[in-house]
Amino acid sequence: MIRYGLIPYQRNGDGFNGIDCVSLVKRYYKDFVGFELPESPWAWRHVLRRLETGERVKKNDILFMMGANRLKLTDHMAVVISNYDLIHAASVYGGVVCEPIERHSHLVLGIARLKNED
Repeated sequence: MIRYGLIPYQRNGDGFNGIDCVSLVKRYYKDFVGFELPESPWAWRHVLRRLETGERVKKNDILFMMGANRLKLTDHMAVVISNYDLIHAASVYGGVVCEPIERHSHLVLGIARLKNED
């Protein structure tokens, strides 16, 4: 996990030389969950389910967030890595960072979990 913090942000990047938020979520799931998400986030709806109101967020949940556009549209995502922390790749930070979920809770537009994780 520590080596993820060394990855710089790169739009459309998908490796250790540069990565964006979508590719980070896919790589995290492959490396730490042992599940390969489909190529496109649009296709993720087949393997993920949206959390219902009242469900608690848990490790490996995916946060769909409002990013830089501030138009209340999802253009950023992160992965919950503990009860309190998330990991994401953001250009504003220059790469992959781990931060408290609370710091970004106002930007969360939806939360998803693997269907078979229930």
